[in-house]
Amino acid sequence: MKRARSAIVAAALLVGACSGTQNPNLSAGAIAGAVVGGLVGGWAGAQLGGGTGKTLFTLLGAAGGASMGYDLGRQILVADRPGYNQAVASALGGTSGQATWQNPTTGNSGLVRVGQAFQNGNGEECRSYRTTVAFTDEILNGPGAACRGNQGEWVLVADAFH
Repeated sequence: MKRARSAIVAAALLVGACSGTQNPNLSAGAIAGAVVGGLVGGWAGAQLGGGTGKTLFTLLGAAGGASMGYDLGRQILVADRPGYNQAVASALGGTSGQATWQNPTTGNSGLVRVGQAFQNGNGEECRSYRTTVAFTDEILNGPGAACRGNQGEWVLVADAFH
């Protein structure tokens, strides 16, 4: 059992470190997310199969959980969301097609750039956008999309940082 826990923690840290960033200095949120996700995923995987299959499911669960946990650890902080959401709304509704935000308390900031307009399956007006977020330890990019709500407001339907 102790060997399985060690394997889960090692897999969590390895997957978190290999999750697509170029900066080897992981943030505390990303590391915590990877470790917790790896432990939960490893535990879930250990409930399946027996013998070699159990070990395989444990490792796969740990790796998948660590990857998902890392991603959750890199999301916008609750304190950053008002500024982030305002920048997305400003970029989508403004004439320049872009907007910035900054939170002096957390040190995080970002830029939102509007992309293509399209209609969803319900015929609603939608826009894609790309966000660059400068966390205190790395800069990440991600896509997003929003559609017009009933009141004419932009409603996020997909966002890499939410």
